[in-house]
Amino acid sequence: MLQFFRRYQKIFLVVVTFFIVVSFVFFGASSTFSQKNDEPNWEIGHLIDGSPLMSKKLYGMKRLTHGGLEEGSRGMNLLSGSFVHHEIVLTGQGELLASNYFDELLPELSEKWARIKQYVPYAHPYSPYISASSVWSQFAPEILDLLNQVALAPSEFSKEELPLMFQLYQAQSAFPAHMLHRILFFQERQTEEIRPDPGLPQAHLALFGFDSVEDWFGVKFTELASQFILNTACIAKEEGYKISSDEAKIDLYRNVQKGLAAYQQGNEITSEDVQKYYAHGIRSLGLTEKEAVALWQDVLLHKRFSGEVKGAVLIDRLALDQFKSSAKSIAQVEEYRLPRALQLTQFRQLLTLQCYLEAVSEGDNFFQYPKLRSVEEIKNESPELIVKSVDFEIATVTKAESAAKLTLKQTWNWEVQEENFERLQVAFPELGINAKETELERIEALEKLDKKTRFAVDQFARLALIEAEPQWIDQALAKAPITPQTLSIPLKGDTPFSGEHFLELIENRDPSLARYSQDGETFHQIHVLKHDEAFSLLSFEEANREGILDRMVNELLVKAYQKGSYKEPLEEVQEELARGLYPELLAQIEEVTGEKYSQLDDYAQHRFDGYLGVMRNLFLNHQKGEETPWSLEVVQREKVDLSSSIAVGEFSGVAEHGFFKLQGRQEGSASDEEMAMAKELLRKEAEKVWVESILSRISEHVVF
Repeated sequence: MLQFFRRYQKIFLVVVTFFIVVSFVFFGASSTFSQKNDEPNWEIGHLIDGSPLMSKKLYGMKRLTHGGLEEGSRGMNLLSGSFVHHEIVLTGQGELLASNYFDELLPELSEKWARIKQYVPYAHPYSPYISASSVWSQFAPEILDLLNQVALAPSEFSKEELPLMFQLYQAQSAFPAHMLHRILFFQERQTEEIRPDPGLPQAHLALFGFDSVEDWFGVKFTELASQFILNTACIAKEEGYKISSDEAKIDLYRNVQKGLAAYQQGNEITSEDVQKYYAHGIRSLGLTEKEAVALWQDVLLHKRFSGEVKGAVLIDRLALDQFKSSAKSIAQVEEYRLPRALQLTQFRQLLTLQCYLEAVSEGDNFFQYPKLRSVEEIKNESPELIVKSVDFEIATVTKAESAAKLTLKQTWNWEVQEENFERLQVAFPELGINAKETELERIEALEKLDKKTRFAVDQFARLALIEAEPQWIDQALAKAPITPQTLSIPLKGDTPFSGEHFLELIENRDPSLARYSQDGETFHQIHVLKHDEAFSLLSFEEANREGILDRMVNELLVKAYQKGSYKEPLEEVQEELARGLYPELLAQIEEVTGEKYSQLDDYAQHRFDGYLGVMRNLFLNHQKGEETPWSLEVVQREKVDLSSSIAVGEFSGVAEHGFFKLQGRQEGSASDEEMAMAKELLRKEAEKVWVESILSRISEHVVF
């Protein structure tokens, strides 16, 4: 048989080649010619002008208007000019659409929300201070604020969370993922001491992994936006708006030119480049040029119709000046506010504060900073709040990292030794339970394993070698980058650097710090530079940041739950339990404010009203009181004062975590910033009215 194939192999080769070429030519040409004709086209509804809404038109509009560089799409649809991103989502029209059709969009939005709730921002595996959060805190703090709101939001998605999703989209638009990636990459390359993250160059750093509008809000939302554009174009035609096909074609060319210029970053763009991508882009969308231009006419009709509504908002500066002078004035005030850590807004924060005060003070006076107990007293009852500051240099490696550097020869030599092979048989039954008398038999048994199992066997062997030869850990630590750190080491904790035992090692500069590990997986080489002789107390803010107080609150709630005779799960009665933890405190707040609150969060917001009242009286009498962690922050600022009842030199009442003293008033004219702000507010309101009027007209024509 083999001789037959060898004899006629040239003939077989010619025949096979012939059929391959013919098939490529036929099917390639067939797909090219059928691209514009073979797409199914069925009637799925009617537009507002009575014309049928065909599937090809709807999905053609969807493909043409979505995607693009600025949207962050993984594709590169330069024809779109990121239209939906700019004209639908960022203008606020998208949120109004989603709100009006919330029930239809809810299944997809709920899936997106589940992913949002599980999101963990990027952190460098070897240098934790290089992280997405640290970059955002410097360049886009609004993203961190929004992520904090996500953390506090319920797990089940509802209409109340919809604005938060759109705010997150807008925040990522203002500080896109490629900028975050660039900064992180730059930070990693700042010094050779930082071990590079091999995954960073290809890391997907978009918020929640969402790039395009469809990623964020779902397929149905993009279809809804396309129907909105098509119906708005029908209404625009009724109103007398016109867009020629030449105008639409020129605009598509302009989109391509701008997109290529941005994509190629300053390289010269020729008309041939634009024409080439223009033709390729239309083909890739499954459209003919005539279809694409006709659809873009509808897009421009929507844009012009919407734009004239926004552009019609005009404000006369004189009118705004008169309004300001008659209704408002600029007030110069000296503001007295609680430290940021004490500006409580949620009842959970109030509980953490009370836990802290119970642990560290001799009693909560409510109206003044409490007297603290001695560190020795606190150390016995709440050791997790007592710390010692230590400066040291540290190098870190994992057992897996060290094992990965062992050679295959070392690994295989270990595996074929009789006693080691028996260990492998226990861990991997695939190797059989029968003894393998010779080294050759053991090698044959290993070679019969599939690739996945063999890899697992090799990993097992490497880790076993590392356990048997700890000097390899020492060698890896000697080569690892050294990082200086200052830590507050608590007397009690569940981190590797906590607890009395670890502090004893630090104080004695114990030799075991040269290869310190708590879990046997991660090893540290620690060189102590200096440490405080005395213990100190963590501040409320520090203890809160470390999560210590959250754990203390959870313990309190569990104890209260165990004492009661509840049939419901703990999660369902948490509010009742929380209300019962500090009844006297709640009564004091009610007495000071003269109100009984139905919402627990209101108690947190008014927790310091009594203290602020005392401080107000001190400042009123030209006294400051002693300096404490609760001392008020004093800032000079301007604010719009709606009340004329406060005279210059007088103090306001206590409100919103502070009070102020009126220093003076100034009648001012409208600034350019105020003009822009007023115009933007009116534009948004006008756009909202316009979108709602359109939606009310087309509601019967929207299909899902």
